[in-house]
Amino acid sequence: MQQTVIIRKAEHQDVTAVLNVRKQAILAGCKDAYDSTQLDLWTGVSADKVITDMIVNSFYVSEMGNEIVGTGKVDLTTGQIDGIFVLPSHFGLGLARAMLAFLEQKAKAHGLTKLFLDATLNAVNAYSAYGFIADTPRNYESPTGAVLRCVPMQKEIK
Repeated sequence: MQQTVIIRKAEHQDVTAVLNVRKQAILAGCKDAYDSTQLDLWTGVSADKVITDMIVNSFYVSEMGNEIVGTGKVDLTTGQIDGIFVLPSHFGLGLARAMLAFLEQKAKAHGLTKLFLDATLNAVNAYSAYGFIADTPRNYESPTGAVLRCVPMQKEIK
């Protein structure tokens, strides 16, 4: 039985679920691309006021039934995509692609013509399949202090 996916704005009561999706997705999806120290630093986020405000103000969630199964955000001034995460139990269902399409439509509606993101090494092929073009890999420093090799990517939208 196929469940309907609803993408909606994140709310205050979603913060714990958003952080859980993020952590599980990183630990399952990135374990072969980054070492355990990097993963520990990267997932060491707590729901302080700054993180809570960021999630409530800029994130969207994918919901199936009553469960938050994916996340994502787009900065409508710069076109920067971030926080595309899916619960490992829902990998392969097209939820990341659906979130990207949703965020792209939001960006288009705001008159943006390009999207940007920093892809983790394990996600480059998935973003390429969605039309993003890779640039030269570089180091990215996450707000938690983890230094991660990533691939800047961009996509023109029309």
